[in-house]
Amino acid sequence: SGPDECLADSAKFGEAALGSTLYISEDNEDEDRGRFVHSAYKIVGLVQSPLYLQYERGNTSLGNGRIDGFVYLMREGFDADFYTEVYVRFQQDHSLYSDEYDELIKEKTGIWEKLVRSTADRRYQDILADAQEELAQARQELDEKRAEGEGELADAAGELADARDKIARGERELADAGKEIADNEALLKDNEAELADAEAQIADNEAELADAEALLDAKETELAGGEAQLAEAEGKWREGSAELENARREADEGRKQLDAGRQQIAGERNSLQSMAAAGEPLPQSSCRRGCPSWKPEIRSLTPLRPGWTRRMKQSPGVP
Repeated sequence: SGPDECLADSAKFGEAALGSTLYISEDNEDEDRGRFVHSAYKIVGLVQSPLYLQYERGNTSLGNGRIDGFVYLMREGFDADFYTEVYVRFQQDHSLYSDEYDELIKEKTGIWEKLVRSTADRRYQDILADAQEELAQARQELDEKRAEGEGELADAAGELADARDKIARGERELADAGKEIADNEALLKDNEAELADAEAQIADNEAELADAEALLDAKETELAGGEAQLAEAEGKWREGSAELENARREADEGRKQLDAGRQQIAGERNSLQSMAAAGEPLPQSSCRRGCPSWKPEIRSLTPLRPGWTRRMKQSPGVP
C-alpha cells in the first residue's frame, strides 16, 4: 500500500467500495486536517479489527461524536511526529476474560502506566522545549518588531510634527492669501469705480470730440471758402501789380520828361533873367517854343483804372 491508500472497515464498506476514494472533509478543524499528508485516500482493501467487535463503533471527540467506521493508513499517510494511541500485545496468550488474563493485565498495568507516564513526561518536555524555543523566537521577533515599531513610531512622530508645521504654515499662507484676496477684491472694486468714471469721462470726451469734429468740418468749409477768396484776391492782386508796374514805368518816364522840361524851363528862365538884367528885349514866343516839346509827352501817360489810385498812393516808393 502507498501513503495515499487505505484499508476500510468491512462492516461499513462492501466490495463495491474497492477502488473508490475517501476525502478528508473541509468541515474538520484545520489542526485535524493538518495531521494528514493527503486530502484523499483510495480504498484498496477491507478489514476487520478486534478493537471494534460490536456493530456500534463507539464515540469520539471529533465530528458529531459518533464513530461510524474506521480505516487504516500507512505511517507515511500521517503528518505528525507523535502517536495518539498505542495498542500492546504481550507474549502470553491467555483467553480473554480468564483469570490468567486478568492477572496478567493487573501485573502489567503498573509497568505500563509507568512507561506511559515517562513517555508523557518526555513528550511534555519536548513540547515545552519547542514551545519555549518558539516563545524565545517570538520574543526576539517581538523585540525586533518593537524596536522597529518604535523607530517607525519615532519617524512617524517626526513626520507628524513636520506635517503639523506644514499645516500651520499652510494655514498662515491661507490666511495671508485670504487677506490678499480681500485686498484685491477691494482694489478691484476701486478700480471698477475708477473704470466707470473713466468710461463716463471717455463718453463726455467723445461727445466733445464729436462737437469739435463738427466745428472743424465747419471751419474747414469756411477755410475752403476763404482759400477760394484768397486765390481770387491773389489773382486780382497779381493783375493789379502788373498794371502798377506799368504805371510805375510810365510815371518814371513822365518824371524824367518833367525833369527835362523843368531843366529846360529853368534854363530859359535863367536866360530870360540874364536878358532882362542886361536890358535886352525878351522873345515873345520862347515859352511857346519850349512847352510843346514836353506837354504832349505828359498827356500820353496811360491813365490808371479807378480804384487803383488809392492803392498807388499807399504803395511805398510811389511819389
